[in-house]
Amino acid sequence: MQIIKMFLLLAVIVMLSGCATWRDKEGNKVPESIKAACDYKCSYYENNQGTYTYEICFKECMDSKGYSKY
Repeated sequence: MQIIKMFLLLAVIVMLSGCATWRDKEGNKVPESIKAACDYKCSYYENNQGTYTYEICFKECMDSKGYSKY
């Protein structure tokens, strides 16, 4: 029974952490054009230096445009 509870707790944590979206200060979702611009800017890192560096670049790009992950 204890294993089932731990598994369910882990499943809930994983599902909640993956549901965040990028939004501006008013709560509006980020336009696809801005996502694409940041993706294009950071695609060099994804191909040459790994996913972790790409994620850092993408987060900094979105933050600089005024969007946060909620």
